[in-house]
Amino acid sequence: TLFYTHHIGYSVYCDLRNEPAGWQTGADGHDGWASAVELADAHGHGGRRLCPRDIPALTADRYPPASVVDCGGVPSHDEETEESVAFADLMQMEMHLHTAIPRILDPNVITHNSPVQIVPANPLTPLARGEGAYLILDFERAVCGGLELDVEGPAGTIVDIAYDETVLDRRVNPRAVNPNGSVYRFADRYVLREGRQQISGRLHDRGFRLAQLVFRRFPGTVTIHGVAAEDRVYPIPLEGRFECDDPYLNRLWEKSVATIVACSMDLFVDCPWREQTLWLDDYFQENLFYFTITADARFPARNLRVSADGALSTGQFPGRYPSSRELLLPVTSANWVMVLSDYYHRTGDLELVTELIPYVDGVIGLYESWQDPDSLVADRSDMWNLIDWGYEISGVQLGGKTAPLNMTIAATCKLASNLHAALGHADRATQLSARAREIVAALEQTLWDDDARRFRDCTAPGDGRQTASQIPHALAVYYDLLDHDKREAALDVLTATDVVEAEYSYQLFVLEALAWCGRTDHALSIIRERWRHMVESDSPTLWEVE
Repeated sequence: TLFYTHHIGYSVYCDLRNEPAGWQTGADGHDGWASAVELADAHGHGGRRLCPRDIPALTADRYPPASVVDCGGVPSHDEETEESVAFADLMQMEMHLHTAIPRILDPNVITHNSPVQIVPANPLTPLARGEGAYLILDFERAVCGGLELDVEGPAGTIVDIAYDETVLDRRVNPRAVNPNGSVYRFADRYVLREGRQQISGRLHDRGFRLAQLVFRRFPGTVTIHGVAAEDRVYPIPLEGRFECDDPYLNRLWEKSVATIVACSMDLFVDCPWREQTLWLDDYFQENLFYFTITADARFPARNLRVSADGALSTGQFPGRYPSSRELLLPVTSANWVMVLSDYYHRTGDLELVTELIPYVDGVIGLYESWQDPDSLVADRSDMWNLIDWGYEISGVQLGGKTAPLNMTIAATCKLASNLHAALGHADRATQLSARAREIVAALEQTLWDDDARRFRDCTAPGDGRQTASQIPHALAVYYDLLDHDKREAALDVLTATDVVEAEYSYQLFVLEALAWCGRTDHALSIIRERWRHMVESDSPTLWEVE
């Protein structure tokens, strides 16, 4: 199967010679077209409910390439290799020749939208074997949409397009293997018909900063009349501003805003390049940062409603949605309640809270069904118990009753109590508040180390190694779950050097906890240290994990 990535869908392999010219405008006539067939009514398509769009249309901003990173030739290959669907593999491994016979005439004018000609090898030239040509274009921005190519060439010319976020040794990487074994192929292929034509993505949006174009098997001149990236993102009204006398912090702000913009499509997405999917465990941070740059509530409300649509009958939320692959993580449902709570406190929208409060109660019921007599929830053997990448990177093997999961559940109960109180449900609010205190007390009884003045991470570490980490302590302070003495001890853990550090997403809780308690110097020190290599890089956006 020609997967682009399993999160996004398929790569394109399109032979334009088989496409009736003018079909998009009706200029091709109607002979040979099948009659439309009604599959279902408006409320039955695919078993899903269709609703009117309640957010503005995505942008359609076009940008020319900012620079040509590299250009040259590629070798000719045998017919089986060149026509194979493994064109991403071919682009990754083939040589780049800077003394190739095909000539690319003045490639840099492409940045000014001027035509670029690629002249093939003269068949009478010694050693001419029909070599191809390539260009690597840098748009110097995160693009979430598609590449549009206005090209003219002989019929049968192959055009391969690869997409990437970075360039290494003057090459992009069209093929990657995920640690779980899944293969990513960041490439599409088109075969030209005779003459001038438009190439654009039709199946799925592409996320990229760089694009590599490879032209193969062209017996005559190929002319690139124009190339542009169309950016299709949610039109965020950028109202938040930040500026100070520190260029480092100003640049960090700019990249942070660009990251949120790039990850706002029809829904919040993990990233436009590899996973155009709403991951609910990234959602809290995205939602919080979104409200830092705008007061617009329509987009976050849409994300809440769509993600609630994916809730299971058990009350559990899948890790990503919409998706045909159900991925369950114990912490996801709690994170969704955190998003709704944050949304309410920033908007005061009780109407949406009223609509979604049954899902909040479903989450509480889910965790109550998992709890043991000691009021704590053990890690699940049937799910991926991911909390924060910091544990994975540090090689920590959590097991048994864990502090990060149960502290998250305690916070969820407290937030659910506040939401019910806002709706006037006093008895339910009191019940949930007591439940939060009960979980924290159980954690203190089971995992608090009086000598070290910190929580141990878990009751049954997989490798027998007892660890402590920033995550549960940051959550406890951020959501004000501890008494004064333990809160001060938890704050000390956040600046200790012998604990597992949170990765970038959960650093949010660390930084907010420190700032809230007056330790802003510590928070700034972390920001300057942990994000410096990102700020000093030429990347227009920030990334998720080291």
